[in-house]
Amino acid sequence: MIVERGKEILCALDEQWLPILDSVLQFYNGNSHEERHTKYVNALRGLKPGVTEMIIHCGFDDQELKAITKSSPRRDGDRRIYQQQRPLSC
Repeated sequence: MIVERGKEILCALDEQWLPILDSVLQFYNGNSHEERHTKYVNALRGLKPGVTEMIIHCGFDDQELKAITKSSPRRDGDRRIYQQQRPLSC
């Protein structure tokens, strides 16, 4: 029953030209900033054709986020990784 319902949903999405996820990436491990950065880079380099959702949790390691979660240092690290700016190549 679940398989049939899943097929119905996929067909409905396809008829509306909506994207269907082929894979989802989440990152919970990696103790150091460098290790997490390497995991992200390797994941992006290893993407396969299709639609991939990548879940990251960016934030600032401030009092507000510390009050919400114990993962504020990691979230701050994720923010720093994805805010890196490179010079434009001309």
